[in-house]
Amino acid sequence: MELFIVLAALAGAGAGFSGATVVTKKKIGTAVESAKKELEKAKKEADHLILDAKKEAVALAEEAKNEESKRRRELKHTEERLLSREENLDKKLDDLDKRTEKLRSSEDELEKLKMR
Repeated sequence: MELFIVLAALAGAGAGFSGATVVTKKKIGTAVESAKKELEKAKKEADHLILDAKKEAVALAEEAKNEESKRRRELKHTEERLLSREENLDKKLDDLDKRTEKLRSSEDELEKLKMR
């Protein structure tokens, strides 16, 4: 009878161990499956974030390009205004030189007339 008790105890311990092993394997399998799902979710989220970042980079580059074009137009307009002013000043200076020369000529003629 003792032998029967020992055999029954051994059989119970073996059944308990294999039951615990099955439960543990099932938990590990569930944990692995859960980890795979989380990894896939993280990959999709990373892909989405990368796509959003690329879209934002394109938008920023386009905005910078537009801003650069605007500044170039403004600079060109300013340069044109400065050139126009410079040309006007050069013309006025030429006119002033001509008037000065004419005045000198008139003064010389007046001096000649006074000497007669």
